[in-house]
Amino acid sequence: MDKALPKTGLRRYSTCWHWILLVINSIVIGGVFPVQAAVERVKFATPSGYLLVEVLDDDLLHFELSPLVPGPLATQPLFTTPQVAKLDYNGPSSFQTSGPGGRVLETAEMSVQVDPATLCVMYTDKVRSAALTTVCPWNLSQAVKGLTMTPGSMQHTYGLGEQFITPGSADGDWTGRVRTPGDGFGNQMTGFGGGAAGNLQIPVMYALGADNINYAVFLDHAYKQRWDFTVNPWRVETSGDQIRWYVMTGANLPDLRRD
Repeated sequence: MDKALPKTGLRRYSTCWHWILLVINSIVIGGVFPVQAAVERVKFATPSGYLLVEVLDDDLLHFELSPLVPGPLATQPLFTTPQVAKLDYNGPSSFQTSGPGGRVLETAEMSVQVDPATLCVMYTDKVRSAALTTVCPWNLSQAVKGLTMTPGSMQHTYGLGEQFITPGSADGDWTGRVRTPGDGFGNQMTGFGGGAAGNLQIPVMYALGADNINYAVFLDHAYKQRWDFTVNPWRVETSGDQIRWYVMTGANLPDLRRD
């Protein structure tokens, strides 16, 4: 039978493991393991407006556009309405800027190029090497303002909530159509086919092209909106001092919907 360890030996043994655990904890806390990425923010400003870009993930970007210069600092998180549940993003796995004034912003999956004079944003899906759309301010200084979006190679648009279009048809493609808000406020029961049907505005637009080229736009905006897909570029009209939106990419429409 082994002899019992003397008390002094136990004390040394215990102290040794105590220091080992302290070292392990300090390694974990101190960041010897890979450090989590951070949310990145970049601001562009002109005499007539500003654009803030918030990079939340490799495939998710958040924007704020307003004529009320100078606007908030780029160190502050962008405002979100109660429509947004998730706020704890860790940032992209990689991020870099290039070009004059850092006008090109890149993550591992997305690239955006900002025109510092017009505040237009051109989006590219790096995974598929596909140009998606260019979003520009529209009537930014007016009470009714909005965004334009070039269709590019997109052939179909879906989403934007509940609005019946043609009696007897379940075709929900908005391409070539106008998504109008409910009378007055954007969410109302409106006349349809001899009855009253719901017109519920959910401001998420899914765009789809050939070979599953796609993206989604979520307009985080509480005011009523009118989306016009009969014009080129497409246009969404609304009101308010700021317009905030998210752009996301993914493998397909179900992936975008999960995001």
